Amino acid sequence: MKHPRWSFALLGLPVAVAALVLLTAPVAVTQAQSAAGPLPPGPGVELIYAKCTVCHPIQQVVASQGIPAFLWDDTIDLMKRLGLKATAEEEQTIRTYLKTYMGPEPPPTDTASAGTSDATTTPPSSGTTVAQAPEVDGAAVFDANCSACHQASGEGIPGTFPPLAGHAPDLFKADRDYLPQVVLKGLQGSIEVGGSSYSGFMPPWPNLSEAEVAAVLNHVLTSWGNDELLPADAQLYTSEDVARLAGVEADTSELRQGLTLEGP
Repeated sequence: MKHPRWSFALLGLPVAVAALVLLTAPVAVTQAQSAAGPLPPGPGVELIYAKCTVCHPIQQVVASQGIPAFLWDDTIDLMKRLGLKATAEEEQTIRTYLKTYMGPEPPPTDTASAGTSDATTTPPSSGTTVAQAPEVDGAAVFDANCSACHQASGEGIPGTFPPLAGHAPDLFKADRDYLPQVVLKGLQGSIEVGGSSYSGFMPPWPNLSEAEVAAVLNHVLTSWGNDELLPADAQLYTSEDVARLAGVEADTSELRQGLTLEGP
């Protein structure tokens, strides 16, 4: 009896099935899902958010949970041909996560949660080890977790992911608590920036420590000329700021609508 992979291959279907799995899945993301993060926790989950949502809503990945490991391999190979940018290490982490936590037999939720603190599999930008370091490199956290969507230049991706260059200072000045809450709780729904609409899904980032959240936001606020747009007496973020806001219930979409922005 042929292995199922070869049965599909003889019919010329593996890549086609992989593409259909992601491209035809439902795309709605509920408020409850965005609050908790729709993907199962596990080593590498932040890479799935960062890399996959460049092209499609994360719910298309969520709706594909349970497909065989070989189809995840075929899907990743297809995404690479369509432009997925990932290092060899990142690609291996993505494959391992998808085949483990999004395959037919995922580990129990408590096991998946515990996995995020495994020093042998967790990327350097997440987990308690980095949180205990005296200093956190915000640029490194940004490159590992944010640049795929917001781009290394901070310019974002038109129509999907908004720019941070020239815009983050406006958010900071409108409500200093807003930016940390977006990182902690995520954001969904259409927003306007500089006269353009953006409809991408920003997931929450529970894998980032309080120190990492503060460091990455401070990196954003002091990069791409943003520092020149901040008030002279601006107080950048500390771990304590993030810890305080982590326990605050907030609807970031409503907060966004209530902001009075100085920029266009």
